[in-house]
Amino acid sequence: MSEFIPAGRVVRLLTLWLFALFAAPALHAQPLPDLAVTELTVNQDCQVVVTLKNNGPGELPITAYDQFQGPTVSFSKDGAAFGGWRLSSVDSGRQLRQPGGTVTWTRGELKLSGTPTISATVDGNHLVAEEDENNNTLSRSLSCTPALPDLAITDVTFSSDCRAQVHLRNEGDAPLPASVFVGGAGFLQRYLDGTPAGSVWLGQADPGKATLNAGGTQVFTDGAQYRASRTIKYTLAHLGQEKSSANNSREVNVPANCAVQAAAPKFDLAVTNLSVDNDCRVVVTLRNNGPDELPLTAYDQFQGPSVAFKKNGMPFGGWRLVSVDSGRALKRAGGSVTWTRGELKFQGSASVTATIQSNLQGDTNAGNNSMTRDLSCSPALPDLAITRIDFTRDCRAVVTIRNLGKAPLPNTVFVGGGAYLQRYLDNVPGGSVYLSQVDPGKSSQPPGGTRRFTDGADYKAKSVMKYQLVRLGQEMSTANNVKQANVPPQCRTPSGGPRPAPSRPLPTRPLTPSLKR
Repeated sequence: MSEFIPAGRVVRLLTLWLFALFAAPALHAQPLPDLAVTELTVNQDCQVVVTLKNNGPGELPITAYDQFQGPTVSFSKDGAAFGGWRLSSVDSGRQLRQPGGTVTWTRGELKLSGTPTISATVDGNHLVAEEDENNNTLSRSLSCTPALPDLAITDVTFSSDCRAQVHLRNEGDAPLPASVFVGGAGFLQRYLDGTPAGSVWLGQADPGKATLNAGGTQVFTDGAQYRASRTIKYTLAHLGQEKSSANNSREVNVPANCAVQAAAPKFDLAVTNLSVDNDCRVVVTLRNNGPDELPLTAYDQFQGPSVAFKKNGMPFGGWRLVSVDSGRALKRAGGSVTWTRGELKFQGSASVTATIQSNLQGDTNAGNNSMTRDLSCSPALPDLAITRIDFTRDCRAVVTIRNLGKAPLPNTVFVGGGAYLQRYLDNVPGGSVYLSQVDPGKSSQPPGGTRRFTDGADYKAKSVMKYQLVRLGQEMSTANNVKQANVPPQCRTPSGGPRPAPSRPLPTRPLTPSLKR
């Protein structure tokens, strides 16, 4: 005969059973990370140094290291924005992935000066779910006096044959960065009688880098063709951080024996033809109908005339004349140049307009500065498509891409920083990978070329995975750049993202001692 169980014991048994039933799922919940800014200082070079820590208890999701959409570390200086970087750059070694992980990062591009208040914020947009959102920002009053270069124009003189001589000196207490001597960086802008008249790269003005170190000097003798009637001025630009920019410019009067009294030139810039070539690229022909030469200011790379295009009335790109006519064929009267737009192939039929946009004084006929033509062409184009998404036995997504077009993909899409494959886990951005990593052998470059890319084991979802190709340039179609697939039942994760570690099973022993007979 069974032993009688008191009502109180029945209630306790039922309570324990209900606790076990409803409390069990909590054991499976993933712990959250906790990103924090723990220190903010300056080093001996006056560069800002920030320290970040994952206080845990959970891991930082791998999506936090997405180089396009991941969280950022942003700075402010006295309340004003002061730059920001993706966490993937600040923590390239992924030290913060694990609870307790720390990373110390130095801002190398700018030295701090004075005593400003600097603030650093990690994940200010709250892209990562965290245990504590209140420790993401740290502010400090930082003080430093950096050693900086200071390139100055100390004088402008004239040679015996009336050529302007620009005297340069590094009056700072540190070397200039070597990058300012590279083409595309520092330059010397000239002005003749107050009008911009071209420029010269610092690497050309000082090819031996005599001004690189503190105290270094250089005298640059300008071309004999750069003459003025009243004043001549030179200005240094794009030098980076200096002690002072007040000494970067100097204007002087032209000596009486060097002053020129030339009449304003008369010329006639015209667009004489507009067409497409066999590769469906737009081709434009320009001519200087004369009677005089173009002034040198026409080839200024910053303020010279440009050739602008429109397609069906909408802007369609523009280029400086110095790029269109790099050989300066238009400088002489009667000179012409034919230039092909190489970056974009024309497709379909449209009305295309090419216009010379200029503020030059002396163009005698503005009526022929523009031409409109109805153009038509069907170019051979690439068409990279995502054709399949499969899953391996260990539940890794396999993305098949294929060039369905009639032309090869350009090499530029395979360069780091070019095209990339964006993933979405349950329609939430889940990081990306460059096409150069997806297809390192460029198997998909030629027409018909195919590549199967197996994604990382960390990228899992509970229902849907989607992939999209981005930054491919001109294609036959963009509709096939995106594809999604349902996750097989055996591969679905409880909450998406990286699969959680197995939780400890509930105890199997009885909640109360066995009943005695």
